[in-house]
Amino acid sequence: MRELYAAGILNPEFGRACTLDEATRLAAEVGFPLVIKSADVGGQLGLYRLESQAELARVFDESRSRSVGGEVILEQSLELIRELIHARRLAGMFDS
Repeated sequence: MRELYAAGILNPEFGRACTLDEATRLAAEVGFPLVIKSADVGGQLGLYRLESQAELARVFDESRSRSVGGEVILEQSLELIRELIHARRLAGMFDS
């Protein structure tokens, strides 16, 4: 992560939450849009892109229920395609 940041590649702000109250506070810090996902299960179950606190309240329990430990990750939603292209250019994978 430090190498990406040093190269000018954005890294999303994120945090973990076990309760809706924690998630609500964290979402206010991270800002919308954001992504919610179960903290310890791979795949797409419980993964949502959210635009508001109302959407967070609607999907929180479902995302948390997919986690073995009952925890979710809230992560800032970035324009990842642009960032991945930039990273590939820096790595010399293709010309500008």
